[in-house]
Amino acid sequence: MNGPGTLLAIIGVIAGLAALLSVLLWLRKRGVDMDAVVVQSQAAIAKFSSIFEQVRPFIPDGKGTDTVDKIIKAAHIGVENVEQLNKMSKMGPEEKKAAARGYVFDALSVMGVETSPEVTRLVDGAIESEVWEMGRKAIEGRLGGNE
Repeated sequence: MNGPGTLLAIIGVIAGLAALLSVLLWLRKRGVDMDAVVVQSQAAIAKFSSIFEQVRPFIPDGKGTDTVDKIIKAAHIGVENVEQLNKMSKMGPEEKKAAARGYVFDALSVMGVETSPEVTRLVDGAIESEVWEMGRKAIEGRLGGNE
């Protein structure tokens, strides 16, 4: 979040804390046992933390999602780049794939993405997807498709 979104979030948190403090003070004046409330709140937070830790592996984190987005973007540019090179000098399928992979891995290196077997599989899949999509668009262009 940047700019107005961050400011609104901060104002919202401050307003929420002020409201919570007001409610707690009101409850104390009414004779509610605040120690019991705190103990129950701590138990609820511990339970929530336990549930969250079990669910956490299924929540995509920013880093993984960012890496996949970087791979897809680099693969798109790499495949287009190879197609342009292919128009100047005919390349075989393996040469095209090697050139695209080289471009993608160079781009990912510049972006700070470390190479691993998982990243390599994602790169290969993203390149194949881009090549398939490029072929589909070429066929639609010849047939006059509007998709």
